[in-house]
Amino acid sequence: MAKIKLGIDKYHPDEKGRVVVRLEFSSKSKMAPFSLEVKIKPENWDKENETILPTEPRFKSKNKIIEECFEDYRNRFEELYYTGKLPTDPYKMRDVVTKEKSEITFLDYYKEKMSLITNKHTKSIYKTTYNLIYKKEKGKNNLDFSDITVGWLKSFSNYYLQRGEGNSINGLGVNLRNIRKIFNDAIDDELISYDKYPFRRFKIKRTATKHRNIPIERLREMLHFNQQEFIEREKLTANKHTSVFPNVQKYLDLFFLSFYLCGINIKDLLFLKSEDIVNGQLSILRAKTNTHILLKIEPEAQTLMDKYKGKKYLLNFLDTYKTDDYKTFLSKMKASIYINRNLKKVSQANRKVIDYLHGKIDIE
Repeated sequence: MAKIKLGIDKYHPDEKGRVVVRLEFSSKSKMAPFSLEVKIKPENWDKENETILPTEPRFKSKNKIIEECFEDYRNRFEELYYTGKLPTDPYKMRDVVTKEKSEITFLDYYKEKMSLITNKHTKSIYKTTYNLIYKKEKGKNNLDFSDITVGWLKSFSNYYLQRGEGNSINGLGVNLRNIRKIFNDAIDDELISYDKYPFRRFKIKRTATKHRNIPIERLREMLHFNQQEFIEREKLTANKHTSVFPNVQKYLDLFFLSFYLCGINIKDLLFLKSEDIVNGQLSILRAKTNTHILLKIEPEAQTLMDKYKGKKYLLNFLDTYKTDDYKTFLSKMKASIYINRNLKKVSQANRKVIDYLHGKIDIE
């Protein structure tokens, strides 16, 4: 019967008299060893319990290493055994258990994970990182997880920053976080062990960006926007045949509805349904992160919800579209009120900020 256990190579001590702890794959009276690269004095090995005795220096940390390795390989061993894929020859058995999982390269695994991403924007960001790694490795696809060390991450950082003036520390951080995510997935999938994780000793840097908040004075101008006055001004410079002008008021109302709801994402806002409102609160799962958020519906927000009550969704902004083409709607909104997609909200849209915006109170 095939077995896997821990043992020591007592016949090959080093110059200090230490021997390596190893995995022993056995079947039909044959045994194939696999070194775990942990060395101890042979007298400090407990054969019966397959553990290192307290008399060995740093026995706790050494035991932790061999226990984690053994658990990882034993799980793989049992998986292959119960699926009928475990060879009977102990040497082939050892090679399959210890090497098959690492045959997939980092870039192969990266592509596999990237294919599962459904969001187009997120996928394009991961694709950019993949292309950077591929070019850095000069088109070679044999980059292994073990090759990505702290030194490699530093080399990748220099490679990215030297490619052009537009490449920033924060842009580098996006790419490094993508690489880190792939490592975390590989660990979760039990493809690699935690000892191959390079981000324990490598910190991803970031630099502060300048504030792009909308000034309160500008917000008040937007709040008191007059659609009719806007049309009259446009007529003065428009072509004489122009009869249709953008409904800027509609887009501004949607912007402020998002503001009143703590800066809720426009996509989440457009796809709200009546059942998402519970006891005067908005209760939804964010489309981007799939996390739950609970928001109080302020009177100003409720007024706008009533004004734009929809049929298919809570709001009517997509009622005229044959499909749920929110991106086309969003591009029209941005073009109409010139709101940069990266503008940050002034603050959390709580009662105090809303009152300040409407001129009801002063904030010191």
